[in-house]
Amino acid sequence: MLKLRKTRGILARRAVAAGLALGTMLAAAIALAPTASANGGGGCRGFAYIEGGISLDSCSGWAENDPQHLFGQIGYIGVNIDPCAQLVNADTHQWVHDFGCLGWSTTYTKHYGPWMDSWMDVPKGRYYVQVGAWVNYDTLHYIANVQSPVVTVS
Repeated sequence: MLKLRKTRGILARRAVAAGLALGTMLAAAIALAPTASANGGGGCRGFAYIEGGISLDSCSGWAENDPQHLFGQIGYIGVNIDPCAQLVNADTHQWVHDFGCLGWSTTYTKHYGPWMDSWMDVPKGRYYVQVGAWVNYDTLHYIANVQSPVVTVS
């Protein structure tokens, strides 16, 4: 009987020690885990061939220090085009912000413009960056609306 009591006492102490060790490890893991972003999605769509040797890509993202501050980026392949981007609400399809245009390309190249700042915080919702381009074959006209993956602000 004495041996059984000793065994139970040893097992109880080991269980408590194991529980404390496990709790400490979990607390350390939680403390070391990176902070999660409130946003999801975003990134680049990938080049879409449009016409006449022109391909466009559209990228979306957000500022790490302000998840409601969205950015857009234009990728393009082509010459004599003026690529432009807008931030669009994915649910209502209304323009939220006009990023503007990069300016006319003078050489045929694959290029990504700089990340363009929305200059405003957006409310909670789902958004995408829409990219198109002005071209001037015989007349000036706007082509395409290539959409980035949706970015969610929550």
